[in-house]
Amino acid sequence: MVGQQDAVKTNLLIQLEVFGRYVSVLVVIIAAITFCLAFLKAGEPVGDAFKSAVAIAVAIIPEGLPAVVTISLALAMQLLAGQNAIIKQLPAVETLGSVTVICSDKTGTLTKNEMTVQKLQTSAALYHVHGVGYSPATKDIDGDDGTNITEEKRARLRAMFEGLVLCNDAGLQVAAGPGGTEVYTALGYPTEASMLTLGVKLGISDVRRFKDAHPRVASVPFASENKFMCTVHDAPHGGGRVVFVKGAPDRILHVCRDQVARDEVDAAEPLDAGFWERAAASLSGEGLRCLALGFAPWP
Repeated sequence: MVGQQDAVKTNLLIQLEVFGRYVSVLVVIIAAITFCLAFLKAGEPVGDAFKSAVAIAVAIIPEGLPAVVTISLALAMQLLAGQNAIIKQLPAVETLGSVTVICSDKTGTLTKNEMTVQKLQTSAALYHVHGVGYSPATKDIDGDDGTNITEEKRARLRAMFEGLVLCNDAGLQVAAGPGGTEVYTALGYPTEASMLTLGVKLGISDVRRFKDAHPRVASVPFASENKFMCTVHDAPHGGGRVVFVKGAPDRILHVCRDQVARDEVDAAEPLDAGFWERAAASLSGEGLRCLALGFAPWP
């Protein structure tokens, strides 16, 4: 199949071919006119008239054009090489200069393959989480009014979202960095690793110890067909076991009956599905990946 593929002509080669055809037609027309004028009007012999036509045709043909194009492309290639862009074929220089849109696999090239939780939506408010990457050094979380939340509010959010840490298969590896800093590396999917960082920002100082204190009893792994993950743990606040479900909002809302009221994990009110659908659409419109978290006592 690869051997059957035809060589693709660049835009420059196509334009040169079109220009060559126009020049050829123009040369033939002018040579014919010159021959007719020399033979019929000036009364020159046929041989002399033909020589005049050939001389005019040779003079019109731009024989220096290939050399000029090659030199121009070579100079452009040298400029690109100075900017660490190596090109194998000269015609590709013009093609690169004509590019208006570049389609690239951004993961690991244009981006760092890292995810960060930026916003938390509850039934009471929308919270903005500061920081970039997996490092929890920046623990600032702002409320709707733009001010940093209190420690009491942080404790409430931790109780609400600690399921993101338990219903999670990722890990965070900490290594010493330059200047005494700590470098955090994700072990597993970036999305899940970002939730562990969120847990630290909400007050779970040791994610591994927190998971060990609430061991996983059962689980349903994430699958693209289901678009959710489900785990069962010993309840973080005692009182039996609890099941956590995280995944696509449309799948989670479908199985929910109530929602947390006033950011109190023990207070419930009837589910407002329309509110959550609008919130998910708004966050998605900002280019954010939306995940929903649900929980219920294990029967």
